[in-house]
Amino acid sequence: IGTFSRSGQSSCTPCEPGSYQDLTNQSSCNPCLPGLFQDQQGQTACKLCGVGTFSNQKSQPLCSSCAPGSVQSLQGQTSCVLCDAGEFSGKNGESCVVCPANTYQPNVGSAACFNCLPGQLSAVGTLELSECFNPITNIAFSMICLGISFFGVTVYAFNGRFHRVAFIRRYRITKHIL
Repeated sequence: IGTFSRSGQSSCTPCEPGSYQDLTNQSSCNPCLPGLFQDQQGQTACKLCGVGTFSNQKSQPLCSSCAPGSVQSLQGQTSCVLCDAGEFSGKNGESCVVCPANTYQPNVGSAACFNCLPGQLSAVGTLELSECFNPITNIAFSMICLGISFFGVTVYAFNGRFHRVAFIRRYRITKHIL
């Protein structure tokens, strides 16, 4: 077990890394399938590629790490998955992480997020630079809008009241005259 013997050989040879043999009296070793690996010789089974790694070919002695911007959260996989826009690959390629506040990431498959311009803020998971904003400008604009809105409501209320009062007086006067 863990070895093979070619015909005519009196001794067994250990299986090479990337292969295994779980039966006796065999003339060859079995290759580890994609998603599996074996880093030692003379083994009876292959191992699953770990989280954050993959193997897309057979007979691999080691699994490959996911490239920056991609992750694999499961064992025994043959590929990695790209992180979405607004995310980046976390430590060890295990999971995607949402971009923190005051950063953005417009691209799929990124290893880091970009900072907003100095003095600008953004929400968690922001996708575009245009979504970063200057809070002072926004507060000032909001105050102006609020002031205009209040003034408009006040004028409308007074105008509405005065018009209504005038209409009621005219109606009453007209009614009494007739």
